[in-house]
Amino acid sequence: MATQKNSADHFLEFRSVSKSFGTLKANQDISFSVRAGSIHALIGENGAGKSTLMKILFGLYSADAGSILLDGQPTAFTNSIEAKAAGLGMVHQHFMLAGPISALDHIILDEESPRRGLARWLAPLPRKAILKNVEKVAEKFNMPVPWNEAVENLPVGLQQRLEILKLLYNQAEILILDEPTAVLTPQEIDGFFSQLRQLKAAGKTILIITHKLKEVLSLADDFSVLRQGQLIHSGKVEGQTLSSLGELMIGRKPRALPKATTTSTHQPPALKIEGLSYQESDRTWLHSISLHVQPGEIVGLAGVEANGQSQLLNLLFRPRDMDGTKAGRIQILQNDSLNLSNTEIRSLGVNYFPEDRLRQAVLLNGNARENFLLGQQWRKKFSRWGWLKWSSIENEAAQMMQKNDVRPLDVHLPMSRFSGGNQQKFVVGRELSQSPKLLIAAQPTRGVDIGAIESIHGEILRHKESGTAVFLVSSELEEIMKLSDRIYVLFQGRIVAEMSANQYDEKRIGAFMGGAEQ
Repeated sequence: MATQKNSADHFLEFRSVSKSFGTLKANQDISFSVRAGSIHALIGENGAGKSTLMKILFGLYSADAGSILLDGQPTAFTNSIEAKAAGLGMVHQHFMLAGPISALDHIILDEESPRRGLARWLAPLPRKAILKNVEKVAEKFNMPVPWNEAVENLPVGLQQRLEILKLLYNQAEILILDEPTAVLTPQEIDGFFSQLRQLKAAGKTILIITHKLKEVLSLADDFSVLRQGQLIHSGKVEGQTLSSLGELMIGRKPRALPKATTTSTHQPPALKIEGLSYQESDRTWLHSISLHVQPGEIVGLAGVEANGQSQLLNLLFRPRDMDGTKAGRIQILQNDSLNLSNTEIRSLGVNYFPEDRLRQAVLLNGNARENFLLGQQWRKKFSRWGWLKWSSIENEAAQMMQKNDVRPLDVHLPMSRFSGGNQQKFVVGRELSQSPKLLIAAQPTRGVDIGAIESIHGEILRHKESGTAVFLVSSELEEIMKLSDRIYVLFQGRIVAEMSANQYDEKRIGAFMGGAEQ
């Protein structure tokens, strides 16, 4: 594929592309163009068909009708290998990385994937030469990576950088990025955007799926809007506003995020952590942290990922499964909980939105009604004498899905067939339907659209007002500052600041998150 193109050329075109899954019409007659050397944002509600359309482009799905033109030529890839050979690359919302192996091994495995048979064994790829070449690419685009480090030890921002470098090393000219900033901090996002602008200046064409409209305004040249599988609008970003983009996206003017109101209470804390430390695999993840959350209060925890949040969340919700060395005390609703099972924690009145819904909250091969049952199969309304009451389960699941606008409304559909945003709405709705006394909300709006954010925030505030204690862990500082009564900042496993949400701006909190304000 030629690397130099006139930026006015429309060298990627979708013409009347349609795709259905059974009765679900994921894409309906989609037509728009992408300029070479531009950043094109694809926005829309959860389940609007954005990821489906990009997977058709990348050869993961085949279109039922319509065509895609690349450089004026009809193109229909039957798999991702063909797409990569033509100069396309895709970074999925959930990274395709294997934790235990090194960053360099991921590059080597990516080169090995098209090779077959004895060639992979008789003629192994030269490791030193690959390292030298990939370091040249990383230096060219100012994207350094510790190549010999295991991926599971890398911060999430570096994992994403590795995914993009894999594409650049394979000489991708069109980069497809699905929700690329969902797991990044504000500082990481600024650096990431600088890298994308540098890639654009080098002639790369970037398609970015996002729900974050501020990012569309600050980064993209053009945008296209999908709603319920149909193209609503396509054009230049210039002249658009947050309000106009939001209205195109959800079909109405966005409402402002609800404001948190401080609730005073003289009750004992619903969650009290005292001097909690945790060590695992020769690393101390938590250093004598202490915090508390009162009934009717939202307390936020801000911090760059991999600073101990995951270990803290697991100690709160499934402490008996944690094999490392624990010290200190956790009390949940006046019960010592540091050695309880997940089932015992739930029985205290605790519900949880995990930070990784795919690994911790859903069974992708199970259908919606089975996933709705997770964590509450012991409830009398759903079982009797060991027999499940499937009619009651289906009825409650359908009501929850309707209330939380989970699409499509089909309790028999496998969870793998729902979009990422609708999976998130499902998990949030399921946990809130159980009237928790303590809600542990980790990344509650990750990957969801404006309308869903409004709904989830409204439900969290409604539960707070009814007396639920909420411990909010989020990488979205706007979310934490808007909802929280108090904020703790976690850096390298230590609480480095406690503040009222209305005292500090995003940059000040970000400085604490990076350790600059210790």
